[in-house]
Order: sequence, then C-alpha cells, then structure tokens
Amino acid sequence: MTAGDHRPVGGPQKRPQPRGWQKRMMDLPVWFYRRGCGRLFGKRTVVLVHRGRKTGTQRQTALALLDPGPVEGEYRVQSGWGRGSDWFRNLEANPPEGLWVGSARLTVTHRVLEPAEAADLVRRHLMAHPRVSARINPSLWQALQAGGERFDKALRDYPVVAFRPVHEGSVNATEARPVERVIRPAGIGVVETLEALGLIVAHLVLTPFIGRRRLHWGATLDEANATLPGDELVPQPKWSYTYAVTVKAAPARVWPWIVQIGQGRGGFYSYQTLENLVGCQIHNVVEILPEHQHPAVGDEVRLHPTTPALRVAIVDPPGSFVIHGVPAEVGADQSFATSTWQLVLTETANGSTRLLMRGRSDYSPEPLNRLFFGRLPLEPIMFVMSRKMLLEIKRLAEAEYQVIAGPH
Repeated sequence: MTAGDHRPVGGPQKRPQPRGWQKRMMDLPVWFYRRGCGRLFGKRTVVLVHRGRKTGTQRQTALALLDPGPVEGEYRVQSGWGRGSDWFRNLEANPPEGLWVGSARLTVTHRVLEPAEAADLVRRHLMAHPRVSARINPSLWQALQAGGERFDKALRDYPVVAFRPVHEGSVNATEARPVERVIRPAGIGVVETLEALGLIVAHLVLTPFIGRRRLHWGATLDEANATLPGDELVPQPKWSYTYAVTVKAAPARVWPWIVQIGQGRGGFYSYQTLENLVGCQIHNVVEILPEHQHPAVGDEVRLHPTTPALRVAIVDPPGSFVIHGVPAEVGADQSFATSTWQLVLTETANGSTRLLMRGRSDYSPEPLNRLFFGRLPLEPIMFVMSRKMLLEIKRLAEAEYQVIAGPH
C-alpha cells in the first residue's frame, strides 16, 4: 500500500485523506531518502519518482512494498487511495522516472497487475498485518472477509503496480526515463528549523569543550594559518574563524554560487525558514542567476532588509570574493566595529575545489559592540549557519541537474 496514501472505496468507514502533520509524517521517508538515508527503511519502503500529469513537475512519493524486497525481479505496491491516487494517475499519463530503493536509484518500467494475479499477493499481505489492514483500509479488509466477487472488485479499485528495474543493455531501456537529481532549496520547513535550533543550542552549551576546534572546522592547519585575500581589511581581529570544505567540481563551477549570495539575491543557502523568522526575507535559490554573476567592488550585499549593507571589497574570479562590513562606524570616533566575510577557492591536484570561508572581526569594547560582534554568542550561531551554507554550495555545485521538486 502507499505510505500515507490510503482511501477506502466508500461506505461508513471511509477515512479522510491525511492532511497537515499526518501527511508530513507519512512523507518522512522521502525526506530521509533525499538525504541519503534510504537504508533506514530496509526492504519495506521505497520512493517512486514520477512526473505530474498537469504541472510536469517531478515528484516523489513514499510507497510501502507488499513483499519485502523484489519478488521475481519486481517491486510490487498497492495504491491505497485506489485509482484516484495522484501517483497512480501520473503513471497513467507518464512512465515512472525512477525508483529509490535503499541507497540505489533505479530506472524502472511498470505494469498494473490483473486482479487474478494480484489476489494471492494482497491476501497474504492483509493476513500478515490484520490489525493494521483493518484500520488503514477497512473497505479492502471487509472485501477480503467477504471474498468472491466483492474481493475481485476491490482489487480492481485498489490496483497493484509492479516496478521492474531496467538493466543496462535491456531492450526495454528506452521505455524508462532517466532519474533527475532532485535539488530543493535549503533550510525550508519545520524539521530543518528544529535541526538548526537544536544545533545552535548544542554548540552554545559545548563551546567550552569544542569551541577552539570549531573555529577551524574542515580546515587544515596550513589553511587556518594562511594569509588570505581580505585579511588586510581587518589586520588585527579580536577573533576569527576559517572553515573549509572540498567540492568535487572545478572552481569555475563553484564561483557562480558564491557571487550571488545575499538577501534579495540568491540567499545564503542556509536555514531559510529560521532566517525568515527574524525578518531576513531570504529566498534560497537552486539555480544560477545571470543577473547576479558580475559583482563589482562597492556593490551592496545585505543580510537583512533593514540593517546596514555590507560592501563587496574584492572580486577575483574564480579565486576570491570578499565582503567587508563596517556597520557601526557611525557615531563617536572611538566607537567602531568592522568585519570581513572571505570566500576563497583553490583548485586541487585532481581538479576539485577547496572552498575556504574566513571571518575576521574587530570592534571597540562598548557593551553593544561586544554583544553583536564579539565571539559569544555570535560564533556558535554563525558556525551552524555557515556550515550549512558550505555544504549546500558543495551540493549545488556537484549536482548534475538543477531541478526544483514540487510538493508531493
């Protein structure tokens, strides 16, 4: 049956279609699959990749297998909402675009089983899980108890679909479309927001134990101690950090994602929902924006629509992009705060990119300056957001396709 997709034929026991948090819970397998954790679901739950018959958008739906793993080379599922299920109707219009099974991404063909062929399979599955079956789909369970023509009719109303992997060289290989890598904007939704808040709290608590190591996350000792473009803008910082990640793409492929960062631009590739809860009005993109590919020294880059803008200080494609901020320089001459945000790309021997992010901050000792520019509590929060940003840039630059998946 379909995970989160159960609708009886009719009658007094008809259950409403799951909405809100119930639907989100039933869609959790898709969330885990997208993050490479499909193995958690063993041989019971797969994700079907299909294309909307009206929108043309690629979608993913979690499906529960009738039998664990493949049987006679096929993965078999039943449409719990009958022929009205969106995924089933989409398959009537377009062939499946893939099946995610554990860590595998399979190209598949499909067929709808005749009632006579599906009868034993469905009967065995229902009898193996009587309480769950009676609760989730009472109409199908009652039809099984009645048997005869009523059960045959139920099998026509709740069709069973079999998916067969297409192996390389198969004569059917042209019948299935290749699976597109699904790219979704970063940091959207309740789960991602709770993840960010949990990490921030954890890092605030653990700062006395891991704070010094955290300042050089991902970076080698040489990288952490190296002089980078933009260091001269804050020559004597009160505190600084250097993070690093390896991107399996050339610097020229990473650069476009770097130079379009900013509020009102490409976003920050971090926890968007959390940023917007404090009014940042961020929209993380998953495509390269041509209108933001040619920044010039002096251009504004905003973190928030109402705070003073930072300024582009260095543009050296595809090697370094440096933003400089002096938002607290107004007022008394002795009061100041200044910081840098340095993104540096270097090519490795195998053609990959080492992406370094460095921040340097200096400020006068007024209480407000210490609060907003001092290491605590700013640094643990910046680490969580910056780490997410680096990993998201890595994901985007390494992706083969830029495809936004619609709701499923």
